[in-house]
Amino acid sequence: WLGKFKTIVYLSIVYTLGQIIMAVSAIHDITDTNKDGTPDNMTVHVALSMVGLMLIALGTGGIEPCVAAFGGDQFEDHQEKQRSTFFSIFYLSINAGSLLSTVITPILRAQECGIHTQQKCYPLAFGVPAALMVVALIVFIVGSGMYNKTAPQGNIMVKVCKCIGFAVKNRFRHRSSQYPKKEHWMDWAEDKYDKLLIAQVK
Repeated sequence: WLGKFKTIVYLSIVYTLGQIIMAVSAIHDITDTNKDGTPDNMTVHVALSMVGLMLIALGTGGIEPCVAAFGGDQFEDHQEKQRSTFFSIFYLSINAGSLLSTVITPILRAQECGIHTQQKCYPLAFGVPAALMVVALIVFIVGSGMYNKTAPQGNIMVKVCKCIGFAVKNRFRHRSSQYPKKEHWMDWAEDKYDKLLIAQVK
């Protein structure tokens, strides 16, 4: 109900915070009071890691369904060729990014860093993606005025649940043999909901 643009922005902030927390959780020096290179309180690092991972999961789950759809919204019905080209480049970029991160992240991690002792630089491996996400988010927000933003059309999950509930209720209401059978139990929702939504729920 927020609309795709606001959903992407808000959950990108959540995602970015998760990445930053992950980078901070990998810094041994924040709890290494005796300066021996080993964290004195692993609970803090584990807790930060768990919070970071949860925020990343929440952000990813909200961003991914909206980004592709938001990109598709930027094209008119007569721009099928351009839309097809966009999605080809879009998915190529995603896979190219995955490939590059697989190569670059271990290189960053292999660097040595630290205040008191030099160790494998996990904070750098987590921090670089966080910094890049901040840059990407800023660029996305700056371009706000150029986007075609479709108005929110309600919460699809609520619609789906209501459609299923109505179908079940209508089915039991007409369970007598005098009523003709339906091909699918979701077809009992046709009295109230359009066939496209019912087909998508099926």
